Amino acid sequence: NPQLEKESVLLLRLEGVIMDGKTFLKPLKKYAKDPKVKAIVIQIDSPGGAVGPSQEIYAEILRVRNQLKKPVVASCLGLTASGGFYAAVAAKPIFANPGTLMGSIGVIMQFANLEGLYSWAKVKRYSITTGPYKDSGSEYRAMREDERQLFQALISEVHMQFKKAVAAARGL
Repeated sequence: NPQLEKESVLLLRLEGVIMDGKTFLKPLKKYAKDPKVKAIVIQIDSPGGAVGPSQEIYAEILRVRNQLKKPVVASCLGLTASGGFYAAVAAKPIFANPGTLMGSIGVIMQFANLEGLYSWAKVKRYSITTGPYKDSGSEYRAMREDERQLFQALISEVHMQFKKAVAAARGL
């Protein structure tokens, strides 16, 4: 765990699809507490990704700003959308190029219904579950209306969390 020899600015990159926050969070947690790190610049070029890791990154950036009292600046490059935007709003200020594609406060869940393909291929799929929603979203059958309502409620809740985070981070 080498110590920094002089005052520094930590540069971190948040790039690509966010599926796991560990790669980004590990150096942030390690160096943010070093007293020689005087500020943090996060370069973001990401279309977003999974909700959980995006929320973890957002929360850690806020923690560094609020508890450690370190300036955290977001520098948005070509694309800062969805989970990338979620992370960016925890920083203050946010810089973006005129051509940066930025925003997309939204949540998506995608499913495929391959029932017709399985039928054509003469393949039958079955599930044995411990509850009525355990196999929800399965590709081998149509989604029931109660399942659709459940998933809609889930993404609506996450969307509200996203909007609240953006509003809180921007002081709205």
